[in-house]
Amino acid sequence: MPLRFLDQVIPPAAAAVSALLASQQDPSQTVDPAIAAALRKDVAEAVAAYQRRQDDLRSLYGVIALARAALEAARAAGDTAQLPALEKKLKDALEERAVQAEKLASDLEFVRIRQEALVNALGTAAAWRHLTGDAAISMLPVRLETRYLASGADHYELRVRIFPDTVHLDAHQPLMTAVENVDGRAYWEARLKEGPEAESTRVAWHILCERHGEPRAFWIAAA
Repeated sequence: MPLRFLDQVIPPAAAAVSALLASQQDPSQTVDPAIAAALRKDVAEAVAAYQRRQDDLRSLYGVIALARAALEAARAAGDTAQLPALEKKLKDALEERAVQAEKLASDLEFVRIRQEALVNALGTAAAWRHLTGDAAISMLPVRLETRYLASGADHYELRVRIFPDTVHLDAHQPLMTAVENVDGRAYWEARLKEGPEAESTRVAWHILCERHGEPRAFWIAAA
């Protein structure tokens, strides 16, 4: 399309998109603006609570890692007098992690409930109408190819070809599955029994990496 015609095409297209969004809202579900604002506030507060819980859980992973390191160092040094207290500290931290993990799952479910209430009250389009059109909520990678083609003596067209790429997502899941918990426990049992440099520890580490991939294995071992 000639560049000079773009300003003639974009406004009607934007109007069509706005009309489509408006048509998706059920008039019978419209609510008072104050109620809509309260519902959106509920969603924001639920998301904030979930994020705070995530931060607490991440901090707890650090406590667990330090407790394991201290226990390992005491065993390597033969400091049997410190072992009961260090083992209890690690046990307490692991139990707290399980509690926080359950609360995190509950917080996530609460976020879903709040979001569902917002959509049910306002309709899908209206629920997110507070998002401005000039702020991107998602940027996906693409590859562009451009070419100018002459369609006359003094007329050129800029043609653009768009190749979608693999969508980038942060797929990290801080909560571990039951299988990951079992495999992580097996690794640490081998390490605490034989030491970090023992052949059995290396074998346990390779097994953990083969089953879950090296990046995830590091996370499982740290947790």
